[in-house]
Amino acid sequence: ITMRRPSKSPIQLLKDINVIRVDNKYQVDLSNLIESKSNKLILVFLTHLGDLGSWELSQKLNYYLPNIKKAGYSLIAVAPGSLSNALTFCDKNSFPNDCLYIDNTASSYKALEFSKGAFPDVKVSPYLKLLPMLAGIESKGTIPEVLRGYFGDKSASSNWIKPALRLVEQSKFDIEGTNYQRPFELATLRLQNMIDVVKYWNDLIPEDLELLTQQGGAYIFKDKQVVYEYKDTGILAYVNVEKALETAGIKI
Repeated sequence: ITMRRPSKSPIQLLKDINVIRVDNKYQVDLSNLIESKSNKLILVFLTHLGDLGSWELSQKLNYYLPNIKKAGYSLIAVAPGSLSNALTFCDKNSFPNDCLYIDNTASSYKALEFSKGAFPDVKVSPYLKLLPMLAGIESKGTIPEVLRGYFGDKSASSNWIKPALRLVEQSKFDIEGTNYQRPFELATLRLQNMIDVVKYWNDLIPEDLELLTQQGGAYIFKDKQVVYEYKDTGILAYVNVEKALETAGIKI
């Protein structure tokens, strides 16, 4: 009989990896930070801060943050890049800087074996790897997610979109009904995010351009155990926040 070795926990895998807390600029050991909050913790690894996925995911997290805190959970978001990238991101996307931590070298992403994106071993410009991912090549889930933004999703709430949307009044979509994500509603927010990202692109992207295709993931800890885990499969194919919070027992 072959005994299967138990896999290491994220806390063990992240040992001796340091990150920088954005609000006070302190360097902390990520594994120690997670362990100190692992009774109730939402841990999210964003893609780089110029990525539409990180903007959209952070807008969702920001909307649900009062629910997360009310349930006694902490939120830690980690992103690859620099402190300067993070300060721009928090300023332009209204994300709380006391929840965001920067991993300059993406060492935590490597330790957790998150996807590096398309063609990681091919020696070409990262932009040439990014373009096919935007078309859904080597980026599972991207095309269905893009289409969902245009065609709507009757199984999804759009409440989180309202506080983030500035381009038009959300009530404009009421002609298609209410209490669900209407056609073009999410696509409009994505257009707004794209305008902002393009405007501040050079201030948001990491110095190491190889991180342009780096994917992230998410964990939920409860009573010091991982009760939920997700690894991104492609651009915009990030964790289902509502499902994750439901798993944690957080009312939304």
